[in-house]
Amino acid sequence: MTRLALVLVFAVVLAAGLSYYSGLQIERDFHAATKLWSEQPDFPAEVTTTYERGIFRSSAETALRLSASAAPTLTMHHHIAHGPIPWTGLAQGARPGETWIESEVRLSGQHPAIASTFADVPPLRIFTRAGAESGSSRFHWPAFSGTARSGAPGAAGAGGGTVAIQELRGEIEFGGEREEAVGFFEWGGMTLESPLFTVEMAGVGGEFAYEHILRPAIYGQSSFHLDAVRALAGGRAMADLNGLRWAEQRAVEDGKMFLHSTLSLETLSVLGTALREGRLETRFENLDLSVWERVRELARRYAAGARGGAIANAGTPAQPGAAGVGGVDPAEALRLLQTFVAADPSLALDLAAQVDGARVTAQSHARFEPGAATGALDPQTLLGALDAELSLQIPTRLFDAWVDGPRVSGKAAQLRALRDQGLLRRGPGDVYAMQLRMRSGELSINGVPYPAFSTGRPEAGRFH
Repeated sequence: MTRLALVLVFAVVLAAGLSYYSGLQIERDFHAATKLWSEQPDFPAEVTTTYERGIFRSSAETALRLSASAAPTLTMHHHIAHGPIPWTGLAQGARPGETWIESEVRLSGQHPAIASTFADVPPLRIFTRAGAESGSSRFHWPAFSGTARSGAPGAAGAGGGTVAIQELRGEIEFGGEREEAVGFFEWGGMTLESPLFTVEMAGVGGEFAYEHILRPAIYGQSSFHLDAVRALAGGRAMADLNGLRWAEQRAVEDGKMFLHSTLSLETLSVLGTALREGRLETRFENLDLSVWERVRELARRYAAGARGGAIANAGTPAQPGAAGVGGVDPAEALRLLQTFVAADPSLALDLAAQVDGARVTAQSHARFEPGAATGALDPQTLLGALDAELSLQIPTRLFDAWVDGPRVSGKAAQLRALRDQGLLRRGPGDVYAMQLRMRSGELSINGVPYPAFSTGRPEAGRFH
């Protein structure tokens, strides 16, 4: 019996020791991960965290505060069960040796509309199991509805308003040798009603599969869809969108990145203007990875230095030749530019849509001529090495109705001048067409040289 008691005591002490050690590692990883994503140059919020570590369980809180004074705060509460056996997660699919985390995400803030309408919003719940190399998360936000008090400051209309949110759910699998993140989300949408307006959104979702998510240059693919959005005011439809789709592909080959994206929509009606079969394709190729990573690092340093360095250096005259905030110096910027150009980057855009039954198209591409990266670079040199083209077609009835209307804006007057000078040329199919070409520092419009770098202007009618 004594021997059995000793074995049990030893097992308890061993389990407690291993669990405590696991808790130390989890706390360290938690703070490291928070620091990693909060220090990204484009991260829009201030992050504060607290962590309370126990032997078998720990708890943590993360608060994200946007810079705006009345912006809401996103607060995440985490309940962490660490190994060697995550007892509370076993029934949810966690396995021995893994960490089980139950998180609740809530929105709070001082804005009166948020306080009155979303007083009883259920939290978004996230369940995560994380092993040594991989893990998964699933999240769920139940459907709910709320009502703004009549006359409350910031309420939707003088008579109050209602909002109904549909269910949100999704899953993410992460980790592995390639640092993958694969997942999806589905959201039924929402309806916002007030005495003045109504907004309806339905069918939102997306999928993604990326690799090397902890590196500056991730690659893979993702897609997003929004089935319908409708806005009504006074019982009349002000805007109606259907069938929005977006897809992106990222690939890396020989140290270069390729970014391809497609944005399309079936219909869009706004204040009497109808757009159908809209599509925009973007292709950015041969982007040097070292430049991408270095620019992101410089942006992070600049963002960090701008907050503290601007105050510390206030009133101090700048020294000649000194680096800017974050340590960016002109010589390094020039080297990055030369490396960027030497990789032979190119950008192409294709746009097509039916506007009020008339087809509008635009195609463009741009790249630098071979050898553009050699020698010293300045804006004039780069412009001289630019090889770019833009082709545009606009139906005449659509264009004329815009620029010859009773109320002509400054922009419309400028476009009318392009038509009157012949830069927009009337072609077959009752359309205005324009083709711009930049090569070897020379600009041509519709095949005719144009003095782009002189102060003179072409005479009216020259391009007819």
